[in-house]
Amino acid sequence: VAIEHRVSDVSKRRQRYRNVDLPVLTVLSEDSSQSVMERAHAIWFLATTYAALSDEYERTPGSPWLSYKMAAMALYQRHADIEFYLATKAGEDITRVEDKFSYAMFRVYDIAATVDLYHYPELLARLEHLASAFPGRLPELHYKLAEVAAKVDTKRGEHLALEAAQIAAEARDKPRAMPMDARCEWLSLRLAAACAKQNGSASRARKAAERGLAAGGPPELFQEYAPMVLLDAAKN
Repeated sequence: VAIEHRVSDVSKRRQRYRNVDLPVLTVLSEDSSQSVMERAHAIWFLATTYAALSDEYERTPGSPWLSYKMAAMALYQRHADIEFYLATKAGEDITRVEDKFSYAMFRVYDIAATVDLYHYPELLARLEHLASAFPGRLPELHYKLAEVAAKVDTKRGEHLALEAAQIAAEARDKPRAMPMDARCEWLSLRLAAACAKQNGSASRARKAAERGLAAGGPPELFQEYAPMVLLDAAKN
């Protein structure tokens, strides 16, 4: 079952973010009468709202784009801090809390990459540290690790992209505390194909592209890596 959400009125959505979601979630996130876990939920959705609101704007001088991105990043960090506390102090289920902590930190670094907060080698080191603490989990984190690594070293990027694709494939049927981006497998394979092409291997690029198409990737995004495969598919 696939659920597709389409926004009919973008301006109304923006107004709801500003006039309803932000004030309500801000109050809930700062309500000391709520439990730490309840405030953590509010902080998470507040961060998500700021992140979504930032996407309503272009990155132009005077735009609130950067302010909303930075607010979201700070809130994801707050959420991660609470999850770390729950894991170490409050005796919560360790696997569930670890997934939530690592996913929140992934969002911190994902936004940091978007706003160019770190140089690529520093961001890569931070992502490596996080991924090594939670090996084989969170496909989004491993895809981001591969994406940043590719900007530093395409050979390493190719290797990590293939690893990320495998992690995403294995995660499809595994229960997890956080939602999963269903595109992770084919995105990773597209990255592997791009790196393989830069590394001078048309055969590896084609193989990765074939796997990416099989994983549901849009054909137009793999055209340059496996043109004959797409042509054969069109004929059939």
